[in-house]
Amino acid sequence: LHGLDRLVRRSEGIGLVVGPPGTGKSLLLAKVADSVREDFDVALLSGARICTRRALWQSILAEIGEPYRGIDEAELRISIVERIRGLAATGSGLVVLVDEGHTLPTRLLEELRQLTNIPTPMPAVHIVLGGTSELEEILGSPKMESFTQRIGARYYLEPLDHAEAVAYVRTQMKAAGLDWDAAFEAGCD
Repeated sequence: LHGLDRLVRRSEGIGLVVGPPGTGKSLLLAKVADSVREDFDVALLSGARICTRRALWQSILAEIGEPYRGIDEAELRISIVERIRGLAATGSGLVVLVDEGHTLPTRLLEELRQLTNIPTPMPAVHIVLGGTSELEEILGSPKMESFTQRIGARYYLEPLDHAEAVAYVRTQMKAAGLDWDAAFEAGCD
């Protein structure tokens, strides 16, 4: 969380969070959104629901509270560019967090990269992608070289081992006011 927060605030490039299902990528992206929302416009997207350029622009605009219905694709993009320039003028920017990034078509990954090309005095578009190892395979393609050159940090999430899982469940039970010993037989951990 701290590394991704720093990556965004220091404009250190695109962030990548890779891990198998169930390792907390969605939760981490939501926490990053919470962490930077006070200083940036934030669009937390699910790549699984976006398959066209129009849907991408609409999703970003909807997330930042801008009109997006009944507007043609070119106007949607212009709206995003104008918002980014306005944010940059105030020293802020747009953070685009994409969960399930491995499901986003490569042409849309390229559209996101092109948002980082918008001329502003300081970098104003910050992107963090979360996905499975398939995302790294997609980004390893030669046609994605321009995108991968901009990756500033890669983070890898692993599943909890048995001891970590037990400690996590114990902590959650305690926070909920439940007693581990009352809920489980002795020695079950």
